[in-house]
This record gives sequence, structure tokens and C-alpha cells, in this order.
Amino acid sequence: MKGNNGMLQIRPRQSNLCLPLVLACLGLAAAGGVAAAGTFDGVYRGTQRTTLTNNSGECAHIDNNNAALQIQNNHFTRVWGPANLSVDVAADGSFAAEQMVGGGRGTGAPRTVQIKGKITGGNLEADIGTNYCTAHLSLKKS
Repeated sequence: MKGNNGMLQIRPRQSNLCLPLVLACLGLAAAGGVAAAGTFDGVYRGTQRTTLTNNSGECAHIDNNNAALQIQNNHFTRVWGPANLSVDVAADGSFAAEQMVGGGRGTGAPRTVQIKGKITGGNLEADIGTNYCTAHLSLKKS
């Protein structure tokens, strides 16, 4: 092919590899976002011990030597009686959540279920419960 000056121009052959390469890079970037793990992800195991009880049936059998909690994407759900606490772990390892329960027919008096704690060096320490009964979780990442 001749250019404007009458000289022969050589153009490099365009490759069809650009599009697949771009798509592969985009796919890796998207997969990296989906598969990203949270800093505190893992299974934590240990004990749950009663710290407050009104000796009602609701407060029976709180102690547990095999308590376990799984954190995924720095998030976990903890069940306490009728409450399902949805908990996010902050960058510093702290977490807290609460939910109102009761007050309806057959559900008992209204009360707030709360969890508050912190993860430090693979150890999770937290308090969970209501004004009727509470427990302390002492769990270690396994």
C-alpha cells in the first residue's frame, strides 16, 4: 500500500487476540469481586455461658460447650429465641445488632434481643441476650 508520499507503507497485521484478552481481564476482575473474602471470615468455636437468667423456660439450656458461628464476607446471622440477628463485622472487628421480639399473641412481652462484641486476633468475645437472659460467647477461629 502506498502512502501520501508515494512510499510503500507496511502496516502491522491486526490481531484478533485483543478482544479475548480484554474479555479475560474483565472476567478475572469480576470473579475477584465475587470471590473476595472478608477479613474475619471463618468458623469460630468455643463456649457460650449464661451471665443472666430469670430462671424461666426461655432461659434454660443456654450454656453450650460446642458453640459455633460462621462468618462469611464479614457477616453472620445468630439466632436467639425468636430473633434472627443479622450482624456485620466492622473493619476493626467490632459488631452489634438488635431486634425487637414479642408483644404479640403468644409471643411474650416485648423485648430487645441484642448482640455486641469484637473479634481480635482470631478470638471472638460477645454478649447476647435480652433483659430476661444473656450469655457470653468466647469463641476461637478454627
